[in-house]
Amino acid sequence: MAKVFYGLLLASMMIGSVFASETPEKLFDNYLSDFNAQDTMKIKRNFSFPLVFIQNGKKSILNDVSAFLNFDKIKETGWNRSAINSLTLLFEKTNSAIVQMNFSRINNAGNVYLQTD
Repeated sequence: MAKVFYGLLLASMMIGSVFASETPEKLFDNYLSDFNAQDTMKIKRNFSFPLVFIQNGKKSILNDVSAFLNFDKIKETGWNRSAINSLTLLFEKTNSAIVQMNFSRINNAGNVYLQTD
């Protein structure tokens, strides 16, 4: 499995989102809380679509959460929850930001089994 989701995530998801946050950091905290709750409806509120991801140098334009999120597949890897290790704000304007996120996936035993670089 690739060491994934390197996290240059264009946080332009803040634009037009009903659940827009005051800061990019707060947005990611909200997103991770919703993600760990495995609630796709709550996860959707963190985004406005289309959404642009830059992952391992490859750009993707996505129109729905289901295009990048499959909890059944994630759980097959032993996933129980995820945690943000660090967020680096690379660029910020009024309604958008570019953030580099480092995160870990944690299994039922509480062990980190995947961490982004």
